[in-house]
Amino acid sequence: MSLRTATVADTALIASIHTTSWRATYRGLLPDAFLDGEVAQERADWWQARMRAPGGERRIVLIAVLDGEPIGFVCVERQPESAWGVLLDNLHALPGYQGIGVGKLLMRAAKDWARTQGET
Repeated sequence: MSLRTATVADTALIASIHTTSWRATYRGLLPDAFLDGEVAQERADWWQARMRAPGGERRIVLIAVLDGEPIGFVCVERQPESAWGVLLDNLHALPGYQGIGVGKLLMRAAKDWARTQGET
């Protein structure tokens, strides 16, 4: 398993992983109609705006890859105005890859990135 830094070109991929994760994880918590329908477009629009938003130097999105296949991602943002300093904004692993350490790898990478930003 490895990590790579996401680019704007990865926007659709990130939105797809996010959508798949929400559909698997939030069933029963969010309306089925939303999860079965508009969530894909909503996440695509959200990530399109997010990846193109100003302040990209304050955040990092990392994609976890296993055998050449993207299987998860994390988004971390430095927020100097916050008491916490760093926000772990998203962490998602595709359902078929949960339980193999993807989340741990992404969390460790998020923590390492935060340290390079002067936060722990």
